[in-house]
Amino acid sequence: MKLIEAKDKYLRDHKLRGSTPKTVSGYKEILTAFVRYTGNLDLEELDIEVIRDYQEHLFDKGISTTSV
Repeated sequence: MKLIEAKDKYLRDHKLRGSTPKTVSGYKEILTAFVRYTGNLDLEELDIEVIRDYQEHLFDKGISTTSV
């Protein structure tokens, strides 16, 4: 499964569980940025190094550690 498909399933699940539109929108924004950064990997390719690289990318952009 690709990250985009997993993202869509995750967001759908939140909608079905009654999450507010604002919450779903926030998750969508965050996950879309992650997918853009990673290039829509297969889930099997997602590992701790990919996540750490993304965290470092966010820190380099000036996003605080408490936001990440």
